[in-house]
Amino acid sequence: RQRQMCIRDSNMSNSEISTGKFRSLLHISAVLNANLDIHQLLPLIMLYSKDLLEAEASSLFLLDHDEFLYCEVALGDKGEIIQQYARLELGEGIVGTVAKEKKAIALSDAYKDPRFNPEMDQKTGFRTKSLICVPLFVEDRLIGTLEVMNKSKNRVFDEADLEYLLALSEVAAIAIQNANAKDSLDKRILELSLLYEFEKLAVSEKSLPELGKWILERVLE
Repeated sequence: RQRQMCIRDSNMSNSEISTGKFRSLLHISAVLNANLDIHQLLPLIMLYSKDLLEAEASSLFLLDHDEFLYCEVALGDKGEIIQQYARLELGEGIVGTVAKEKKAIALSDAYKDPRFNPEMDQKTGFRTKSLICVPLFVEDRLIGTLEVMNKSKNRVFDEADLEYLLALSEVAAIAIQNANAKDSLDKRILELSLLYEFEKLAVSEKSLPELGKWILERVLE
């Protein structure tokens, strides 16, 4: 009977954890979609990835012209070094494999998988143990990968963690898509306003040097 009670309590605990995680996902979704600045958005995505998965480190790699991946954001120990030097070909390491195959990878022991490349660990001094890496899509187009490494307190990522990161990647993709759309709209509005202002100046009695000065100031801005 005591054993049954312990099992029941354990199940309740797991259920409570799942409920808390999905509540966090809802909160994260609201925050990410309210923050439409792409330069603030990407670090926020990785911060939430690290916290939600209770990971020691996280990284966001972006695909550049379908040729290679570069580290846009890296949080955790040695994050600055990773961000500065990490550049991967498609198919290289776990991140490159996820980007090439467009499928998630979860490893309980990274060094036992032949796809894992320990070179970055050797450069930074960071020791990768377990990890999850998922592809990041915007409108079915791969733009990069999300990765979390080393669950805190020497724990190992499980299937539930993989589902949470996949869900977060979908939220992140929508937020990035919205941010890109807003950025394009802002640029277009600026272009139109500058053209309108120039047209007014062109039909006015402004001298050529005055028009030239105005154009130069706008270009510098």
